[in-house]
Amino acid sequence: MTANGLHPEFKLPFQLKNQDLFHQDSYVHGQWVTAKSGKRFTVIDPGSDIAWASCPDNSAEDVDAAVASSYDAFQEYAKVNPRKRAQMLMAWHNLIAANKEDIAKILTYETGKPLAESIGEIDYSLGFAWWFSGEADRIQGSNFTPSAPHRRTIVIKQPIGVCVALVPWNFPIAMILRKAGAALAAGCTMVVKPSPETPLTCLTLAHLATQAGFAPGVFNVLTTSLENTPDLSEALCVHPSVKKEPQEVHSRARRQLSLYRL
Repeated sequence: MTANGLHPEFKLPFQLKNQDLFHQDSYVHGQWVTAKSGKRFTVIDPGSDIAWASCPDNSAEDVDAAVASSYDAFQEYAKVNPRKRAQMLMAWHNLIAANKEDIAKILTYETGKPLAESIGEIDYSLGFAWWFSGEADRIQGSNFTPSAPHRRTIVIKQPIGVCVALVPWNFPIAMILRKAGAALAAGCTMVVKPSPETPLTCLTLAHLATQAGFAPGVFNVLTTSLENTPDLSEALCVHPSVKKEPQEVHSRARRQLSLYRL
């Protein structure tokens, strides 16, 4: 591993102002980790068809550790004051905005988008972190009188637990912040499985989430190849400690998950 986090067989095809942003390993409980198998998959630049990075090829056997980390973190994070959660989300928002140009370069080489389009996605995505930082303070229950006499209906809103996000390749930052922003505002923890085509921007967001103050395990990331996507996604979504799964998923994962809805 080189000083900027790049494996020695690859050369970063662009310059970053903030070298600490770039990471290629999965992120579990505040640590950069590899797959138990030791296998990795390459990230391809769609513009040149050249491999320029690699990430751990996690499989179903790596799921338990990531979910257990998020479950343990949930026991404390669920008790964090909503105002504190809002402040951390806003700090995350500010860090992403401050590193926008560097993140856009990584996004461009992952997705093949023009740089201007990548910057546009980040600007659009920041609206989610900003919005949910405000919503964290406004999560309220209700108390009202039902139609039945001598009764009172009370609704208490509480965080549900560990959430999973299976993120597509086309808007990797927007889809992560839309899901993670809501979950973290509500007091839930999250395990993210980014698309095999675009794992690196997600790892950048994980790095910045820790800098924003989120505790280890609150935001975990498992990367995986296209081949392992169905099995890893299934293992995440059927795990007994996972309480919420997403709607937008990779087509292979969608076919696999549809079997559980028949």
